[in-house]
Amino acid sequence: MEPGSPLKDSSHQLLRRVLRAPAPAGGHHWHVLCQAMIEVSAGYTPAGESLLREVIASGREIPLSDVSPVPHAMSPGDALKVHAIQALGRWNKIRRRDVATLERQGAPAIVLAVAKAQPVADEPAQR
Repeated sequence: MEPGSPLKDSSHQLLRRVLRAPAPAGGHHWHVLCQAMIEVSAGYTPAGESLLREVIASGREIPLSDVSPVPHAMSPGDALKVHAIQALGRWNKIRRRDVATLERQGAPAIVLAVAKAQPVADEPAQR
């Protein structure tokens, strides 16, 4: 999928709404959230990197609809964080501060283990 394509843009918008706006009545549909994460992380873009860092930093609960069972033993928010961490890891974009953010949040051990297993990229220079 091309960066800037309507489908990729709508996936970015959907995930930003999930992270920033109140949940819709009845909750979110898990398969839609997963598909959006797959589309955003399919290929590196600076916008995708920024959004995935926002997923990692989010402390929001993500309510799901009653017809959307989660196929994981972790919360929807933690599952999205793991997906974001793995994508950033594939792109060699995990930073120490990403791991520190998860530690400050009290993320579950499995989420921290996935983050710590990724190669850590050089930190950008501070200005």
